[in-house]
Amino acid sequence: MRWLLETDLQVGLGCMRLSTDLDRDEGRARATIHAALDEGLTLFDTAHAYGHDETEYGHNERWLGRFLSEHPRGTSARVITKGGMRRAGPRWIPDGRASTLRSQCEASREALGRPIDLYLLHVPDSKTPLATSVRALESLRAEGLVRAIGLSNVTRAQLDEALSLTDISAVQVAMSLLDDSAIRGGVIAGALEREVTVICHSPLGGPKKYSSLGTQPWLLEKARAAECTPYEWALASLINLSPNVVVIPGARRPETVRSCRKALRLSMPAATAEPKPEPSEGEVLLLMGLQGSGKTTAVRAAVKDGYARLNRDEAGTTLEKLHAKLGTLLLGGTKRVVLDNTYVTRAHRNGAIAVAKKHGVPVRGVWHDIETEQAQVNIVNRMLDVHGRLLSPEELVKGRTPDSLPPRGLHSTVRMLEPLGDDEGFSAITRVPFVRRPWPEGKPALFLGLELLDAEGRWLPLAREAIDAHPDWVKVLVGWREGGVTPPSGIENAVCPHAGGPPVCWCRPPLPGGVLERARALGLGLARSQLITTSSALASVGRALGL
Repeated sequence: MRWLLETDLQVGLGCMRLSTDLDRDEGRARATIHAALDEGLTLFDTAHAYGHDETEYGHNERWLGRFLSEHPRGTSARVITKGGMRRAGPRWIPDGRASTLRSQCEASREALGRPIDLYLLHVPDSKTPLATSVRALESLRAEGLVRAIGLSNVTRAQLDEALSLTDISAVQVAMSLLDDSAIRGGVIAGALEREVTVICHSPLGGPKKYSSLGTQPWLLEKARAAECTPYEWALASLINLSPNVVVIPGARRPETVRSCRKALRLSMPAATAEPKPEPSEGEVLLLMGLQGSGKTTAVRAAVKDGYARLNRDEAGTTLEKLHAKLGTLLLGGTKRVVLDNTYVTRAHRNGAIAVAKKHGVPVRGVWHDIETEQAQVNIVNRMLDVHGRLLSPEELVKGRTPDSLPPRGLHSTVRMLEPLGDDEGFSAITRVPFVRRPWPEGKPALFLGLELLDAEGRWLPLAREAIDAHPDWVKVLVGWREGGVTPPSGIENAVCPHAGGPPVCWCRPPLPGGVLERARALGLGLARSQLITTSSALASVGRALGL
């Protein structure tokens, strides 16, 4: 559904910083909004959460609504606002629950004092299924509370999922000459192919990159030739992507608005297609998957088969520099190269694919499938292989290598995960399922949940019965208690003593480190062992280890 109308200009105004800046000024904000209307700008972007903190929900919307109502052209404006975000002081906390979206939508309507033309999910919430948030948006549209709905800050996979559920009118993404991840990640192509309007926020790089954008030598040269500022040229280059692309720079002064308006008048030269390279006999092999999915074993086989290896961790560099080295190798005549980084996002994969394509080399993708719980087991095993023990929370904070990965590192990767797409440019895609090798032989053990001890340190009947039934087995106490515990006489200790909150160690259930470390240290055979527990967290450990 194409949302950008012929009467709309492709430049709008992002209003966030009019309220979030510490030195905000109401008079300057009003003048900025009015200058935009004077220049014929019709699109204004705001959000329920734009203010200094949680005490200022709706601040930006109230200002925008009032300033628009004061101007003769205000009735022709269209307002984009967003819900699904909470504040806690300076922190921004996604909240995509249906109840939150409804209550924030109703609050936004009241704050604006006018209809909501486009209502966006501010950002996907990892704790709420995207389908739940999208269906909540659809309900708001069906009830007439908003005229159109869309998404903000999403991946290609999330956009595809939302479009499979309902019509999405627009998608808002960060996009500038210094940040093209939305292009490399396929979001913009996916949206434009289905006539979903693309709204580019931070089109001048945002507060952190704005200054550096204006110092790029190549951009300064382009701007001089076009007799404009580098910022005007940067905006014009984005507008030139498609008639269904709109940019919303966060101007804070009237003169900045007028400069942004000039970008529409710039005539950009048509892009010329690069000559196609001659097909190569070589191959770039991308081994992909979560940490602990088996890529290390696969890369050894590839190197043995004659592939040159490029790995970011071993090279101690960025993916961008690694891909530049890939180009150097291909240009120098290397026929076959294997890269075994995680490559969990389309944008990350695109870098390697683009370099190979430039040299006419096909890229074969191999995705190593693994459940998160099994990846956790493999990460702990690698740590024990290298260090002979579990690293402490303090050591994990400093971890930079695969054998010192903290739990949050894997969690972050899982959250970013985007499935492989047939449109990414692979010559072929293979998916390799994970199969765990049999556990080493060893002594049988009885792993007993900490919750099976009463306040006096006596076993509850469930544990006592198991202990009596296996008198010769090693007994191991497992679980979590901050500060640790002293187990009963003759019982091995695998209780995590670390602090609560987000996991900072690998030994707190449902993470498997405590059990795996004791199994190695005591020569236990997990295939012959049993777990007795009423804890759901420990039950998860048991399932992951086949207990």
